[in-house]
Amino acid sequence: SDQMGACASLLGGQKVAVHVYTIVDADADPLFGLVASLHGVTGVYLTTVKIGRLEYVYDAGPAKRAAAGGGLATGARTAGGIRSYKARRVHATSKPPMDVHGAEGVRGLKGELPMGTTEATPAQLRDILEELRKEFTPEAYDLQARNPNHFADALCRRLVGKGLPVWANNAAGVAARMGLDLDASLADLANATRDATSMRPASGGANHKQRVGNNGGRVRAG
Repeated sequence: SDQMGACASLLGGQKVAVHVYTIVDADADPLFGLVASLHGVTGVYLTTVKIGRLEYVYDAGPAKRAAAGGGLATGARTAGGIRSYKARRVHATSKPPMDVHGAEGVRGLKGELPMGTTEATPAQLRDILEELRKEFTPEAYDLQARNPNHFADALCRRLVGKGLPVWANNAAGVAARMGLDLDASLADLANATRDATSMRPASGGANHKQRVGNNGGRVRAG
């Protein structure tokens, strides 16, 4: 049993980080920033949790995708729910797989938010994910009440004892309070982003890494 305990200890100690993908950012969209600042919103983001070599995300099921319509309903090749994929590198142009609900509207990676270190073993992580799957089902997906950011917050709380900073999911709370259809708004933004991208000349872009500070600012990674 001592050997098993030693093995479990070695399997723990994984770093946990949140990847913050930008859908709309107040800094890049002055008009959005002007309106959003009145409600304390800095942007609209899609977050995932990076543990080791994998990223975990909460994805919508086919029925929810069909109901959303527009640009966010494309690429529905998965059953939805909690899923994982190979972790993206920390680079401004990185995006989730295009079959993740909402990925078409993502402009890039805002940065990586280090959350701490978890002592959970792989078996314990599987148990935590199975527990969360009861709440974060494909059918329960809702941009205002139960979205990828809610999942990232819940998973981080179980792994490191703290959740996402408020700014990461502020847009969902404001939309819920104001009765806005966030799905329809983001579908429109996805379509507009796709159209703008198709008309934009190709560019190499800056090759840099970044991390996100607790206030939403960008901090150069070491």
